[in-house]
Amino acid sequence: MRVAVFGLGYVGSVSAANFAGDGHDVIGVDVNPEKVAAINAGRSPIVEPGLEELLKQGVEAKRLEGLVLVVEDDRDLNRLVAEILERRGFRVAVAFDGRDGYDMAIAVRPDLILTDLMMPVMSGEALVQSIRERPELNSTPIVVLTAKADQESRVRILRAGAQDFLDKPFSAEELCTRVENLVVRKRAEDHSKRLRREMEDVARAGMAVSEAVAVLPQASVQAVLEILALNARNLTAAEFVAAGIGTDPQQPFENFAFVGLSRELAEQIGGPPRPVGLLGLVQDRAVRTRDLRALPESHGFPASHPVMTSFLGVPIRRKGTAIGSLYLANKRDHAEFTEHDQRMVEMLVERADVAIETAQLFSAEGIKRAWLQTVIDQMPEGIVLMDAAGRMILQNRSMTSLAAAESTERDRFGNPVAVDLRRPSGERVSPDEMPIVKAIVDQATTQGREFVALRADGQLVPLLVSAAPIRGEHGELVGATMIFQDVSTLKELEHLREEWATIVAHDLQQPIGVIVLRSDLLLQEGLSPKQRDEVAEVRKAAKRLSRMANDLMDASQLESKRLQVTLDRIDLSQLLHSVIQRVPGAATRVEIRTGPSRRLFVKGDEHRLEQVVTNLLSNALKYSTPDTAIRIEVGEDQRNAQVQVSVTNRGPGISEHELPSLFARFVRSRAARTSATTGSGLGLYIAKGLIEAHGGRIWAESIPDETTTFHFTIPINGPSTQTVAPLDEVLHRAN
Repeated sequence: MRVAVFGLGYVGSVSAANFAGDGHDVIGVDVNPEKVAAINAGRSPIVEPGLEELLKQGVEAKRLEGLVLVVEDDRDLNRLVAEILERRGFRVAVAFDGRDGYDMAIAVRPDLILTDLMMPVMSGEALVQSIRERPELNSTPIVVLTAKADQESRVRILRAGAQDFLDKPFSAEELCTRVENLVVRKRAEDHSKRLRREMEDVARAGMAVSEAVAVLPQASVQAVLEILALNARNLTAAEFVAAGIGTDPQQPFENFAFVGLSRELAEQIGGPPRPVGLLGLVQDRAVRTRDLRALPESHGFPASHPVMTSFLGVPIRRKGTAIGSLYLANKRDHAEFTEHDQRMVEMLVERADVAIETAQLFSAEGIKRAWLQTVIDQMPEGIVLMDAAGRMILQNRSMTSLAAAESTERDRFGNPVAVDLRRPSGERVSPDEMPIVKAIVDQATTQGREFVALRADGQLVPLLVSAAPIRGEHGELVGATMIFQDVSTLKELEHLREEWATIVAHDLQQPIGVIVLRSDLLLQEGLSPKQRDEVAEVRKAAKRLSRMANDLMDASQLESKRLQVTLDRIDLSQLLHSVIQRVPGAATRVEIRTGPSRRLFVKGDEHRLEQVVTNLLSNALKYSTPDTAIRIEVGEDQRNAQVQVSVTNRGPGISEHELPSLFARFVRSRAARTSATTGSGLGLYIAKGLIEAHGGRIWAESIPDETTTFHFTIPINGPSTQTVAPLDEVLHRAN
């Protein structure tokens, strides 16, 4: 065992040699012997029995490689804590008073500091304040060990910068759990910041475009804008993207490319627009809005134009002067584009600026291929281009990092297959199913689909793949492009974010449970009516917070595809009856309508289906007109072997433009936001994930100021059975 021990001098019967027994490697740094002798006086049993036994068992956990600084004047406790943490995989440094602890923290930059409260030379409270004054240690978690501290002292120390308290006596498991959670969280935050800096560095590096390129045909500018628009859509999940070159409000854009619109719809709308109104405003500054129709500069849309709400526009500049604009509309599953979206698009435009300039410089047909290769080679994404006959005309240098092992396979056009592309399930994509081949053969567009590439070294690389046909001036097919975006960094960030959310949601449950338990105990005491009401409000708020923490954990598991359902044969009538009885206020307002007098059995997870029905029924009660009936309809679709359940209420309803994003994370309708009812905006998102995990689907329909209906389907499990009376009569009789 290797324990780094700092500030340990030879004092009486306690010395560095005491720590070096039993195979321990010790690094000692002497301090004042008299100081250590004073610290060594007066020991007390402040660790629960059983810790020594735990150490003897030699339990080894995976190494976290985190460095923990233990500042404790009781040498026995100091040694015991160090050994416990070291066996759990931590590196440990120790100090015996606050002053030495402060010096060591500066020297070793630990991942976490465990400090006693009452110590000579410098107290734990003074140590916390001193640590927080150091910029390099400002984010280091601090846990205070204390045998006694009143509420005022705790609040004062927490305000000074401590993260947590650990009351003596404490168990080894509690010590290790708190330390592990805080160290993992700090490591995740540090790693996230580092990865973000790396992403920004990579983006800036992409701007270093070669200027040693001569004349290019004007038609190639269109290809650059197509690639720019595809990348912007992949980065932001926008439904529609357009890029235009030109600034004269009297003339249409010189070059104009778009993605998201069909060729037929684009022809109905007409030729390229002019940079006027909102399109012209973007040339002066970036514009980001939740609903572009509310802006005074918006002049409406031409006939046949799709409805657009959320909007992000970024100017394309050259040497500080606007030469065009990039427009994005309708962020999928979200109400509006974010600041992060704007920042990423601005970085993309900066990176593509030189490529656009280079494209405009070329004019000689003979060097078109050289220009195209030069421009595309500078993109960090892997890019492949085919002509209209399906011949591979070029692929950039980034494709070499995705190259598969040598293969004799070829696609239908005779091109060798350079990338071993697979679906997330591991199923291999055949050469003729490659997105770029389908773009040539079927003129099909693929946008941001998840794949993985098996490289020659055996490593799997997560990718977002997009492909689209490229058309000439008169709409004829001139080729196709395919883009491979390596999302390894984003996947790692996503994983860290999901782990962090899970840790936070899990850690919240412990203090919430204490609040609920204490509230229950208080309600059993002889309280006055006013006190009882106040304690009941505290308990109600704590239970609501517990549900929100559970929703956060479920949402995190859905995103990471770790949420599991256990499918059994479920009696749907019993499930609905059980939920109606449990939801407050439902029994007197719910009407159930079914078909023939049958009991329907479905294949599902009873707990998760109850969660979905409870959410839909609770929402119907909360947002309906008071005292109106809530209607639940159950129907059987024998052809598709499904049962459809519909929950309908009367009330203000949901506007048409809010319905597409209703099942996204943290989204609440306008009626919900303006009501007095609180909510996290995760309920419908979780319900959608749970129903899809069952192989069903969920959707909503609403007529404002009249009715709102949520439908979901679930697979049938076996034939229905006859009941003595119709199902609705059975349920109402039970009520």
